[in-house]
This record gives sequence, C-alpha cells and structure tokens, in this order.
Amino acid sequence: MKTFLTSFFLLPWLLFANSSMDALIQEASASYRAAEEASTFQERKNGFNRALTLYQYIESQPGVASADLDQALANSYFQLGEYAWSILYNERALQLDPYNPTIIEHLVHAQKKLGLPPSSLSPSWVDTLLLRSALSLPARFQLFFYTALAAILLATVLIWIPSSYIKKLVYLTGLLTLALAINLMISFYFTPLYGIFISSTALYRAPSFQETQLTNLPFAVGSKVRIIQSEEQGFWLKVMDQNGLVGYVPASDIRLI
Repeated sequence: MKTFLTSFFLLPWLLFANSSMDALIQEASASYRAAEEASTFQERKNGFNRALTLYQYIESQPGVASADLDQALANSYFQLGEYAWSILYNERALQLDPYNPTIIEHLVHAQKKLGLPPSSLSPSWVDTLLLRSALSLPARFQLFFYTALAAILLATVLIWIPSSYIKKLVYLTGLLTLALAINLMISFYFTPLYGIFISSTALYRAPSFQETQLTNLPFAVGSKVRIIQSEEQGFWLKVMDQNGLVGYVPASDIRLI
C-alpha cells in the first residue's frame, strides 16, 4: 500500500519533469535553428550560446544521456569555434551510436578544422573482445535484457510443455545471456578509457612539470589518447599516445570521452 501511494504521488511529478525536459530540448533546438538563420555574427553567436547553455543544463540532469544530446552539444560547440569540445562530444556520441554516419562526418570535419588526422588509436584486446566497434554499451544492455527474458520465458514453457527442442533453446539463450553478462562485467572493470585534449600540453616522463618532456611538440588540442591510470591524487594522468609512447599529462588539460 505504501509503495502504491508513493508511486501515485510521484507520478505527476515525473510527468511534469519529463514535459519540462521536452520543453527545454525544443527551446534549445529552436535557438540553434534561429542562430543558423541569423543574419549577423552577434545574433548567431548569441543563439548558439543560448542553445549550448540549454543543452549543458539538460546534460547535467540524471538519466538523459543519449547520442542525440551529445551530437547536439558537439554541433553547438562547433558553431562557436570550440572544435576540441566538438570532437569530445562527437566521440561520446559515437560511444553510444558507433555506426552513425552523420556523427562520424561531423567528427572528421571538426578534426580537420584543427588540422588533425582521423583518430587512429588501435583498439585494445578488450575492445576487440567486447565487440565495442560493433555494438555500443546500450545495445549490449538491450541484447542482454532480451536474451535473459527469452531464456526465462522458454524455461517457463519447458516446465509446462516438455520438449527437447525447447530445452535446447533454453540452453542456447541461457549461454548467450551468460556470455553477455560476462561481457558487461568486463566492460565496467576492464574497458580502456580515452580522452580528448581541450588545451595543449606536453608529455612528461613523470607526473611533474619539472620532469623531462618526452616529445618535441606538445599534444595538439583535440587529439585523442588512451588513459592508463590517474596519479598524484588525480592531478596527473598516465596516458598512451597514438604512437604507443607512454607518459604523463596534467588532468586539467584533458576530458574523458
């Protein structure tokens, strides 16, 4: 009874929250479109800034993460000339929607604006094992849910209608569910992290500005690296660049994808 009453009183609030979020998304989209059609530089800048502010607020709310939202943020940053941030959010969008040609096109366009080649970090053994390039994490969650549901339903049917064929299907869906569960567990504990530089910095031999720089040139803004671990209470990150060189960079200069 208590649970029912709680749900009864929470339902109007949840519906209001969803409608308010939809209104914000529509307002942000309208601001973006108006900025695209604006005739002066200042009107365009104000419109894109307004859209970006709204999208950032939406992003800060729990449970709203999506490839569409990341792409909207990436496009807003791009229009404002913040190409490194645009690359970051396009990369985040690709994590959720790996095969979207529009996101890939926008990512490459932003990289070209900064004179960067397309990201060429080779996938790790974990990436290959988890099929990250083939299935996004949300897609694997959905597949796990449906295979688990199918296994339960088939097991229920088997109880009432004994059949060797249904029994084989139960084993098959059960094994697939187990494999997906292991896949998801590995994703949470072993998946490599990647980051995008939002400001230029050198690669150091150890976590200190007094240490030797390992490269002649600093990392370009917008470039992508693999993050190995955090050092010095999170102020430094141990990273690997696209050439396999390992060193340290200030954590403030990079954002996780």
